[in-house]
Amino acid sequence: MDVDDNNVFDIPPMKFPGKNDQWISAVAHLFTRCADNLMILNQSMKALDLYKKSLAIYSGLDKHVSLAYTGIAQIYTNKGDLKVAEKYRKLAVIAACEKLTLAKFDVQDGEYGLRVVDDLAVARIDSDPTDTFVDAATELGLIYVQNHECAKALRIFLSLVRLIAEKRESILTHKEKYPHYTPQLADEARLKYYISETLWALGLSHEALEWTEMAYDEAVMYYMRDNSSVEVARTAMQNLAKIYKHFGREDDAKEAALQASRINLDPAKNEFHWVIGHRL
Repeated sequence: MDVDDNNVFDIPPMKFPGKNDQWISAVAHLFTRCADNLMILNQSMKALDLYKKSLAIYSGLDKHVSLAYTGIAQIYTNKGDLKVAEKYRKLAVIAACEKLTLAKFDVQDGEYGLRVVDDLAVARIDSDPTDTFVDAATELGLIYVQNHECAKALRIFLSLVRLIAEKRESILTHKEKYPHYTPQLADEARLKYYISETLWALGLSHEALEWTEMAYDEAVMYYMRDNSSVEVARTAMQNLAKIYKHFGREDDAKEAALQASRINLDPAKNEFHWVIGHRL
């Protein structure tokens, strides 16, 4: 796949005299949605052009701007250019932030003006995150793992897990601490799995085992009715087989591999509930 390396900021801003920011943002979002559809059709060059045009129309702190940066980051990830992808993942995080939060940080330092994005990400998680921000921060963590910057990834993932726990607690107690973010069923399980993989990459195998087991136990609660939870449950169980084998627990490794093979990607076809250490 060929992708040009032109900086997105090389495109002159498009002007729409007499139109307010809401109208301009909506037009930019239309370009982004069209680009997303082109990505599905594997037409990355055309998609990249539309993402850039979207940003030329409107590049403020906005959900749709974050999604455009996310699309560009995915193009470079698919290409294998992970350092450039990291740049756009960081821009997606910044675009998903509110001006009030962003004003606390100097983001104009360095080639891309992104020196403090890691602190920014955690601070935004601790304030009032949106769904778009949580997604952007998660993807930034994943690109850090791919770029062997696991300590940075771990900090973001742990903050996100804490956020989800607090959000669920606020829902149960009717205290809406984070009104703009609603956790999905598989969010916590998926992040726990990401943490386990990051810990494994850092050589912390015992901790990785613990978090993988937690990821499975979380996902399996919903795997009979949620597609994403099924995927996490099966992937976590497959990974448990690998980790158990690493520790010489051959019987547990075989059992985990067997149970992973029995998890159907169609939630309606999952009729058993296997929890670490015992069956129910």
